[in-house]
Amino acid sequence: MYRKFQDSPNVNWFKTKTKKEKNFPSVIKTFMGRDAINLLLFNKKKESKKALLPAYTCTEVTDQFEKHGYKIVYYDLNFFEIEELPQTTDIDIFYFIRYFGIEVKNIKSAIKKVKKQNPNIFIVEDRAHYLSDKPLLKDVDAYIFSFRKLLPTPEGGGLLTDIKIDYRYKSKFISNLLSLAMVLKKRFIGHNPKFSRSKIASENSLSNAIFAPSFFTNRVIENFDIDKNIKLRRELFYLWLEKSKKYSIKPLFTKLQEDDIPQGFPIIVSDANKLFVKMRKEGVYLKRHWILDEKFKTIAPKSYKLSNEIITLPIYEEINEKDIDMIIDKIHLYTI
Repeated sequence: MYRKFQDSPNVNWFKTKTKKEKNFPSVIKTFMGRDAINLLLFNKKKESKKALLPAYTCTEVTDQFEKHGYKIVYYDLNFFEIEELPQTTDIDIFYFIRYFGIEVKNIKSAIKKVKKQNPNIFIVEDRAHYLSDKPLLKDVDAYIFSFRKLLPTPEGGGLLTDIKIDYRYKSKFISNLLSLAMVLKKRFIGHNPKFSRSKIASENSLSNAIFAPSFFTNRVIENFDIDKNIKLRRELFYLWLEKSKKYSIKPLFTKLQEDDIPQGFPIIVSDANKLFVKMRKEGVYLKRHWILDEKFKTIAPKSYKLSNEIITLPIYEEINEKDIDMIIDKIHLYTI
C-alpha cells in the first residue's frame, strides 16, 4: 500500500541533472560502504591491530574489522553521548559514527583523549548517515560513506582519506548488472532481508580489487542537488518534531545544530521491534538502527537498551505532511 515508506529513498531512481561541479570529487567511490571499509583496512599500515568501535553499530562494519584481523574494543553510548571510553592503550584505529546525520555528544573530547593515550592512532568517521564531505572535526584521518542510504540509488559507498590508497576496479559491467538486480528487487519485492545487497554482491576478498558503483549510481552521486536535499531534510525534521507533539511521541533529538543533516527522525519507544512488526503489516517500513546481539547486554548495556528503544521515521523526498500525519496516528495507535 505505502510503497514509498521503505528502508531507503527509493523514489525517482536515477532522476538527476548533470552539473558542472561534481559532488565528492576526492572520494574513492565503491559499490557499498563495507567495500570502502575493506579498502581502507587493506591499505592501512597495521600496528597493534586493535580498533576502538562504538558498540551501537551494525555487523556490516564490525565484520570487516574482524575479517582483517583486528581485535575490537567496544565503547558504550548513552543516547548518543560518549560518557566514558575504555582505559585502553595500544589502539590502532578509533571509529565513530555521525548517527542520523547528527554529531555525537562529547566526540571532540573523546578524540582528544584517544590521541593522548595513543599518539599514532588513526581516526575514522563513518558518514553513512551524513550527506557531505565537508571537514567538521580536527584530526579525522578518513571518512566512510554509504550513499545508497541517503540518495535515490540502490547501492554506492565511498572512502575519503589523505593516505595513499592502492586499488583497482573489477568489471563495471558486473556493477551495472548488480545495480539493476537491486532496482528490480526494490520494485517488485520491496524490503526483504532474504534478498539483500549482501547476498547479491559476491564476498569481498582481502584485496584491493573492488566493485565500482554502477554507471547510473555514480551519475547520481556526482550530480545530486545536495543543498536542496539538506534544506528538505531539515524542514522535514522540524515538521516531524511538531507533529510528534500531537501524541507526546518522544523524539531522540529536539533541535539541530548548524551542520546537522538529519538522515531520519529517530524516536524513543518502549518496544522498537513490536512497533516495527506492526507498522510493517501496514506497509510502512520504519528503520531500526541497529539490532544488537544479546552479548552487548554485558559489553555495552546502554547501547543494548538503546537498540531496543529506537526506531527511525523517514526523512526523504516525497514524504509529505499527509504521510507524516498518517504515520504519527498509526504509531500512537500501536503504542497506547
